Amino acid sequence: MEERYLTAVVIDKSSDFMKLRIVESDTHGLECHKCAFRTFCNVNKGNEDVWTLPTRPDLQVGDKVMLFIPEWQIILIAFLVFTCPLIAPIVVLALTQNALWTTVALVVSLLILKRLDKYLADRIIRPQLVKIS
Repeated sequence: MEERYLTAVVIDKSSDFMKLRIVESDTHGLECHKCAFRTFCNVNKGNEDVWTLPTRPDLQVGDKVMLFIPEWQIILIAFLVFTCPLIAPIVVLALTQNALWTTVALVVSLLILKRLDKYLADRIIRPQLVKIS
C-alpha cells in the first residue's frame, strides 16, 4: 500500500486544538472531494477540508504541514466500515434463519459502528504531522 499524505496550513490554534485547512493532496493520496464515501467518512466531515487535531507547541498559525495517514489506520478504517457491519447479521442469520432478526442485527451493528467510529476518531485514528515551513 502506498503512503498517503496531505498538505495543510494551520488556520487556527488554541491551547488544546488546532485547525488545519487541506490545501493539496498527493496524486495517489486522499482526495476527499472525489470520494464516493465522503459523507460516511470521519476523515473529512462537511464540505470544507478542515481537520481539527490536538495542538502541537512547535506549530503556529500559517505554518505548512504534511499529514501522513499510517497504513494500519487505513486498513482499520476499511475493516470497520466494510466488514464489521456484516458480521452480526451473518451470525444472526445462521442461528435464526429469520430475515427480521437479521435486519435488526444489521441496524444494531451500524449503530454500534457509529459510536465506535466517534471513539476511534477521537482517540486512535490520527494523522502524523511533519512541519514543512
